[in-house]
Amino acid sequence: MQVGNTTRRWGAVSKLLHWLVVVLVIAQFALARAADGLPLGMAKLALLARHKSVGLTILALALLRLAWRAGQPAPGLPASMPRWQRGIAHGSHHLLYALLLAMPLSGWLMSSAKNFPVSWFGLVQLPDLVRASDSTYQFMHEAHETMAGLLFATALLHLAGALKHHFVDRDDVLKRMLPFVRSLLTVAALPAMLLALTPPVAVAATAATARTTAMTATTTTAAAAATKDPATGAGTRAAVQRPLVRYALDPARSTLEFRFRQAGAETRGRFARFTTRLDWPAQGATSAAAGASLEVDIEVASLDTADRDRDGTLRGADLFAVESFPRARFAATSFTPAAGSWLARGTLRIRDQERALALPLTLAFATRDGRRSATLQGRTTLRRLDFGVGQGEWRSTEWVGDDVVVEWKLELLETK
Repeated sequence: MQVGNTTRRWGAVSKLLHWLVVVLVIAQFALARAADGLPLGMAKLALLARHKSVGLTILALALLRLAWRAGQPAPGLPASMPRWQRGIAHGSHHLLYALLLAMPLSGWLMSSAKNFPVSWFGLVQLPDLVRASDSTYQFMHEAHETMAGLLFATALLHLAGALKHHFVDRDDVLKRMLPFVRSLLTVAALPAMLLALTPPVAVAATAATARTTAMTATTTTAAAAATKDPATGAGTRAAVQRPLVRYALDPARSTLEFRFRQAGAETRGRFARFTTRLDWPAQGATSAAAGASLEVDIEVASLDTADRDRDGTLRGADLFAVESFPRARFAATSFTPAAGSWLARGTLRIRDQERALALPLTLAFATRDGRRSATLQGRTTLRRLDFGVGQGEWRSTEWVGDDVVVEWKLELLETK
């Protein structure tokens, strides 16, 4: 087997890289066509995830081929070729390389601008190249489609030239790039291998039901334990009452964010509108905050993932169902110290599901503009299916994960 190139023939490495890219480009057009026009759902997420992963593979192979060719001789064109045909051949080759590099990069930029982070077959997540921006997305989308049409036309021109050399000129230009049969069969099988890397969308209803049952039992036990003070065993609400200070949210200084995995990559979002009320003892508390309470009320329709299509899907009946359940609410009346912070035990209601929940959080008190202030921070992980956020095809966790990390930093001011 001839591994490297000579001045007369292409070597095995050059042939393999060439035909790998050919097959993957064909797979790209097929994946894009299949996804085009589909509504945002599991099928579209699966197709687009594969499309992005294949695009990154093409980018890597094109760079590898350029690096390999830089250190190898290249077979020359037949001496009988007219100069204008040589110019077209060289120009089309350069344009093909440029497009094979530019198209994956434009797709990566497009995904970043839409806040759809890119991963390579769910194994490696790539950084976003630009911030989420609808105008940037629209520009890159147009550029991507324009380059796709140009790539298709240039590839056809390249193919027509190769066929002309074989059937009209009867030279060896095409034959010297043809792989041996086994390699050709291996390359031809690649689309099926790539599709097999990501299993078909399946509904994980049984697993979700089991998790829901387990969580219900666990949280019920936690709720029962929450009524006892860890030091005395007495009910915390029965403790000596202290004067309470009421705090209300300062929206301009507060954030409530979430993140989840979509198509193998972490995606971030936030809730723009929510209210918080905290009642806390004026003199603080040591073992338990007697009489304290916390209420957080969230307008679910204010969710924002920097993509209107995805936000509309999240608000729909199969996920948050905001028309029927416009608000989510957490309420806690039991607070116990835990490793330098507090554990707020209460209930969280999303859609029509209510679950007992223990939230770890930190509280810091200060004075701002002559008023008492409180900063409340924390993070927890919820399972969306435990709250019914995932009906129909969205019960599957294949392309949208079950775990959702919620983070908050709430600035509150004493009410007058």
